[in-house]
Amino acid sequence: MIVSQTDPSYWVQVLPDRVAGDSIVNRLANNTRWLLLGEADMRKLKHEKARESADFCE
Repeated sequence: MIVSQTDPSYWVQVLPDRVAGDSIVNRLANNTRWLLLGEADMRKLKHEKARESADFCE
């Protein structure tokens, strides 16, 4: 079982080798059962909230 809060397009972008990333994601996504628990991407929401704080540094 593989669980992620992000969709496959995110993983293709962040894996260091694009060809290998695309291959891995395709293999995992083709034989998948999706269980969508909601629309929120918690990583994105937490990042946006952190950026609003006064002590955030990029």
